[in-house]
Amino acid sequence: MNTPLRDLIAAEPDVRAVLELEPIAGTQDWRYLIETTFGSFPRFVIGRCSATGAGCGIVHTCGHIETARNEWEKA
Repeated sequence: MNTPLRDLIAAEPDVRAVLELEPIAGTQDWRYLIETTFGSFPRFVIGRCSATGAGCGIVHTCGHIETARNEWEKA
């Protein structure tokens, strides 16, 4: 687990919680699943970034945790 990266992501003002964080096989990037602070869409975001938090990009957004978990498992 990349604790410094988890802490960096968690410190963003629109992040309520980092739910998942794992390395992407064959790359030096990580993927994350966060719960946002938004009361509406998007409530959950799956994204990708480097181990230092650079180059973050959103891969999927959704409004329900079940959808987020399903998309996480597909990736």
